[in-house]
Amino acid sequence: MIGYPAVNRCHRARAVLAAAVCGLIVSGCSPQTDPAAQSDSGAQSVPTAQSGPGTDETDDAAPPLSTDSPQPNFLLIVADDLGFSDIAPYGGEMPTPNLARLATEGTRFLDFHTAVKCNPTRAMLHTGIDNNTAAVGPRRNYRLSPDAATLAEVLRDAGYHTYMTGKWDLGRGAEQVPSARGFEQVFALLPGAGRHFPNPHRDASDALNSYSENGERVAVPDDFYSTYHYTDRMIEYIDANLGDGRPFFAFLSYTAPHYPLQAPRDRIEPYNGWYEEGYQAIRSARIERLRELGLFSAGFEPYRDENLTDWASLTDAERANEARRMQIYAAMVDIMDEEIGRVLDYLHEQGIADDTVVLFMSDNGADATATGAGYNEADDNSLGNLGDATSYVTVGANWARVSSTPLRLYKAFTTEGGTRVPAILRWPGRVAAGRIDRNFFQVADLMPTLLELAGVKHPADSGETGMLRMQGRPVTDLWLHGIPAYGDADYAFHTYTEARLGGGYARRGDWKLAWWKEDGEFVPGALFNLAEDPAETRDRAADHPEIVADLAQAWLDYAAQNGVDIETAGSAGSIVTQPPPP
Repeated sequence: MIGYPAVNRCHRARAVLAAAVCGLIVSGCSPQTDPAAQSDSGAQSVPTAQSGPGTDETDDAAPPLSTDSPQPNFLLIVADDLGFSDIAPYGGEMPTPNLARLATEGTRFLDFHTAVKCNPTRAMLHTGIDNNTAAVGPRRNYRLSPDAATLAEVLRDAGYHTYMTGKWDLGRGAEQVPSARGFEQVFALLPGAGRHFPNPHRDASDALNSYSENGERVAVPDDFYSTYHYTDRMIEYIDANLGDGRPFFAFLSYTAPHYPLQAPRDRIEPYNGWYEEGYQAIRSARIERLRELGLFSAGFEPYRDENLTDWASLTDAERANEARRMQIYAAMVDIMDEEIGRVLDYLHEQGIADDTVVLFMSDNGADATATGAGYNEADDNSLGNLGDATSYVTVGANWARVSSTPLRLYKAFTTEGGTRVPAILRWPGRVAAGRIDRNFFQVADLMPTLLELAGVKHPADSGETGMLRMQGRPVTDLWLHGIPAYGDADYAFHTYTEARLGGGYARRGDWKLAWWKEDGEFVPGALFNLAEDPAETRDRAADHPEIVADLAQAWLDYAAQNGVDIETAGSAGSIVTQPPPP
């Protein structure tokens, strides 16, 4: 394992704390049990009859929900382009003690899936409907269908307060912004990307293009930093109505660590030296920690990306630039973790932590964008200025591959590295503390699950005509009891394409048929057995043509039901006659 390079004493202490909470520090020479398999008292939990086949070390079964149970609050926290293994509970070197605390107090999911990128994920999250039905329009005019009721609309109509801060990415028109789709208090970044500091290149007439507060375009204050501001406003919104007897749904949608890589300098400098050993060393250390934590078996085969640049082949200047970028990325994740801790502390101080379901997730895999929308030629991307408001860089493809460790590829691909993301759930007394759950579920399942927990019916199930029905399924029994929501005979699908990226997959049980674009062109599809090979290292299509045919036909049926253009989506039917890739 790579040790932590020298940092200031306070920051080093936080890193050690995060490592300890996540089981990275061991005493003696015997391997330590994963922290999420321990109760608050430190005693190791024992598997129970409530453990599903994909569940490790669960606590006693949660008490059953009843119609007399008070409606819980919901806090949904979404990170933007966070890779699978970036944070400490998933093997990352970044000190994230608050997410580690959330993991020990709740359940970590190892097979939760989103869409391949930000906006289709959000379309499914907010509606419980496949993105091809829930949203319409090209990428820069992507917006929710007016016939798709949102989670905020349904909960608001059932008496919930509804709050949102952060990234929206589902339309900018007056009828498309969050305040028009069910949120009563909103401070939102409307497009898919934005600077984390005030934009130094905009004049006053152009300052109102990105942010919306309760339906009105606003400029950010001079001391704005995205993660701090989103957290401040969310706490203000919750606090304003606390004690009025109504539950709340809070959507805290951070834009970190999405490009541009920007953070206060005093938060970047403590990471000096952390990434000087390069891609391969950081990746290898993460794989070792993933095994130590019990998230993957000792014999697990990680994906080995032939396109990961050899660190030794870079010049000194290139290595310094690359290390600095990842250093800023780590600082952004660090700040996000700190602010999440601030919200969790607030819930505890107000005595409402036990009444609040908290779910943390990423919206897709790590991002490999080379330049990024919003770059201005006036930006100063010299090494000494990286991270400042006047710089604009991305983390790039090589570090995205590292962030996706141990999975295949990253955002924009239908491989596991593009859609399998960290997800941590906490609900004290209801959700098992310290559990690792290996069962599959997906982002479209969130809305039906939260509605079921709230005891609220979807309007399409209440006789309201003209509304699209949810396609996701409630996974309440999975969350509360570890009972799988998807069986071996159940199918799951995802499809999203643009001119340059995307693809689709069909999944049944452990088998997954996937296809995707590389350099704007579809490559031959591949069949993977995810139980044996979660990193998708071995194509099994030639061995199981009958499974390929079954999944391909199931996808064609799904495509017809959801209005998917088979030609632009890379027809799964063509995979049956295509030879597998070498």
